[in-house]
Amino acid sequence: MSDKSTSTTTSRRTFLRNSALTTGMLAVGLPTLSGTALAKKSGRRPGTIPVFPSDVDGSDAVFYRVAQTGAAADEFVKGPEKAPFGSGSVQFTTSGPGDRLFFYTYDYGEFSDDGPVSLADITELAYSTYTNDDTLVPALKMEVDPDGPGTSGVDDYATLNFEPYYNNTVVPGEWQTWDVLTADAGLWLSGVSGEGSISDPVTWDRLLELFGDASIRFGFGVGVGSGWSAPSFVGNVDDLTIGVDGKTTRYNFEARGNSGK
Repeated sequence: MSDKSTSTTTSRRTFLRNSALTTGMLAVGLPTLSGTALAKKSGRRPGTIPVFPSDVDGSDAVFYRVAQTGAAADEFVKGPEKAPFGSGSVQFTTSGPGDRLFFYTYDYGEFSDDGPVSLADITELAYSTYTNDDTLVPALKMEVDPDGPGTSGVDDYATLNFEPYYNNTVVPGEWQTWDVLTADAGLWLSGVSGEGSISDPVTWDRLLELFGDASIRFGFGVGVGSGWSAPSFVGNVDDLTIGVDGKTTRYNFEARGNSGK
């Protein structure tokens, strides 16, 4: 549990929990996401994957910009300071609550040649962040089917969000690595009430108890914004890691270079 007790942090958390911060409930534009994902279909790629500016968007991209609104923007930069993996990172900026931007890969959902990944089969899930804010950092996000691909109905789509600030201490001006599978409660699903909702986030183990059949349906990645009250937010991401059945992929964001695509 975070030991922060300042009124600034408390008021911001209250705003984020109770206002229109619906990072997962925004109609992140399901048709748009589906159309984007259909531009690329590939299998999962265990190992280290360098991600350069040329690997974002396009028919053979590694990541896609999704739901970019307002002044939200990204830039591949060196550092800041010593990056956790390689020499660079991807930097996200927002200037107000109307800004948002997500980076998604579609290699883990139903558009993948390998089919959707069950959350129960995820063996590693982590990423590193750097922020100028004492509360907010880029969030990890997944588009999931809460009751799994074998059923159909109103629960076929939700966004799963990991936002560290809920019960984990955010330190501005330094890199922090978030192990989502072992972190304190910071996971919530859009469209649900009670435990596991935005007002009552849970740990990974509890999430699997509540939604044991859930799977990644479409995109997976990181993002910023949607109701964030912090003006002039700047946050970086590096070393986004996901393991499925013990086979791990690490995405290394770098400012310079080209994948050759």
